Amino acid sequence: MRHAALILGCACISSAAPPMSSGEMQRRALAAAPAAPSSRPAARITARRCGWLSNPTPGNWELFDRNGEWLLGAQGGYQAPGVDRMPDMTTAGWQARNGAYGYGCACMTLTHDPATRQVTRIAAARPKPLKQCGADHALPRP
Repeated sequence: MRHAALILGCACISSAAPPMSSGEMQRRALAAAPAAPSSRPAARITARRCGWLSNPTPGNWELFDRNGEWLLGAQGGYQAPGVDRMPDMTTAGWQARNGAYGYGCACMTLTHDPATRQVTRIAAARPKPLKQCGADHALPRP
């Protein structure tokens, strides 16, 4: 029984494809490897953006402006530098939806990555009256 298993094992090995050259192994490994990250840093844009500031639950922050959604923070994960230094955003009007959590209107100076829409720095933030965002028909409804 022991000899039969060894012979079977040898039969499997002998039926395998012929060995590859080292050059062929390298070409296949490079083709299968994920692309290396670019040595250039990701593009960063600093802009003033105004829109609906959403804080539906602890740690979750997004800004919705006429160009889309901008991630400021995710609960238990990423928090943009400066999110902890924002002023009290409820002072110009705040629509509570989950206890004290909800949304308001704000203008913010942000540095962000346009490819991922992730905010990489909050330079300034100012609450605005809810009616300012409500009157801007280019903004999505909160």
